[in-house]
Amino acid sequence: MNSLETLEDALGKVSEESGLQFFGGEKMGFVDVMFAPFFCCYPAIEAVGGFKFGFEEKYPRLHAWLKAFEQSSVASVLPDPEKITELAINRFRKES
Repeated sequence: MNSLETLEDALGKVSEESGLQFFGGEKMGFVDVMFAPFFCCYPAIEAVGGFKFGFEEKYPRLHAWLKAFEQSSVASVLPDPEKITELAINRFRKES
């Protein structure tokens, strides 16, 4: 979870300086796009791992970023998080 704290702090510095929600400023940039696949897969990670990241409580800036990301055009080209979760759970069951 230390990595998420680092991201939270970095996003805080960007948003405090500019008042913007993305790492890339007003629009999504390279860093935002680079983290997009993880954030579309985090529900599957939570389901298979049996824990919650707690973005809303522990990482409010990342939670706001995630909400802004969900409204972006980038989110529309990524796989559906529910389908990824279903696939991960089924895969995990087969390997157990």
